[in-house]
Amino acid sequence: MRQKFLTGFTLIEILIVVGILALLVGLSIPALNLFKNESSPQQDTFLPSDENRIKDSRHVHFDYSRVISPLTEELTLIFSNPPNPDVSQDIIIADNLIGSQIIWEGEISVGGQMQKIKILTHRLNSPDTQFSVHRDKRYNTKAVRITISGDASGNLIQYQSDGQTAKGSSIYVTDPSWQ
Repeated sequence: MRQKFLTGFTLIEILIVVGILALLVGLSIPALNLFKNESSPQQDTFLPSDENRIKDSRHVHFDYSRVISPLTEELTLIFSNPPNPDVSQDIIIADNLIGSQIIWEGEISVGGQMQKIKILTHRLNSPDTQFSVHRDKRYNTKAVRITISGDASGNLIQYQSDGQTAKGSSIYVTDPSWQ
């Protein structure tokens, strides 16, 4: 009669190996985290307060108290180009709605020079509208005023060629706030 020998591991042996592996993994994780933290540069989490930030005319906010009809109205950019005629760019609001906000960015050639501008809203008709205009004077050399088609009382905001802003002449607009 032949004897059969089993050549496997016992349950005790397997449990001992698993326990040793778990112990090694448990000891190596803190060491790996310590190595990872030492090798990455420290992040400076200091953010300047609003009073200490440098603010200028490149980014302004202003509120507009008239209800805007996004489906029928448009914004118009009117660039001064002396001695040549003004250059205007119409922005159809309905074509530039993302979610429930106006978001438009573009470049307009005025007298052979590209003028870059971005107009968006932080809130639209809720209950009023807050516009945000980005116009970096490093890239813009022409005066511009922005109007909205449903408002015959005046413009929303105007920029001089040197980048300085002035409150729009519309009765619905507040003073611009430099951001």
